[in-house]
Amino acid sequence: MAYRNFLLSEGVEPERLENTRVMEQLYNADLAHFSKKDNCREVYIQKQRGEVLGVAVVESGWGSLLPTVVIANLMHGGPAERSGDLSIGDHVTSVNGTSLVGLPFSTCQGLIRELKNQSRVILNIVHCPPVITAIIQRPDTTYQLGFCVEDGVVLIKTMPASTYRLLTGQETPIYL
Repeated sequence: MAYRNFLLSEGVEPERLENTRVMEQLYNADLAHFSKKDNCREVYIQKQRGEVLGVAVVESGWGSLLPTVVIANLMHGGPAERSGDLSIGDHVTSVNGTSLVGLPFSTCQGLIRELKNQSRVILNIVHCPPVITAIIQRPDTTYQLGFCVEDGVVLIKTMPASTYRLLTGQETPIYL
């Protein structure tokens, strides 16, 4: 959203810029993704006072375009899951009007823990699927990539290591 606002302040329409080849290549198209209004939304969650929100979060990662926390897991039956509006991979940009962007991970966790005392929670999120598909196309078959390629195209799916550890049970989620 910050990038979108920057573009607008400079008189550039983000929707027009998204269609350029440069935007497609920068940050694996993250700039275009984070500047789309359809990916940014406000989520309202009703819960009981004293009830945890029911999210496990991880850092968005070093060098992330949007330095905040990412939902790595939803507690089964918890308020966040019951809302039906959150998904693993969503970036949480603010909680009840307090921005999480750029804050230390421990501070973000603390702000989410404090939501336990609230009965109504408002999250601003950027919806991001946890798995990213990258398409690599080589100019011709003389270029070696180290794996099998059909018709010069390879699909690779990746996710942040912290999300992988939670999804595979290699790390125990702490629900906030």
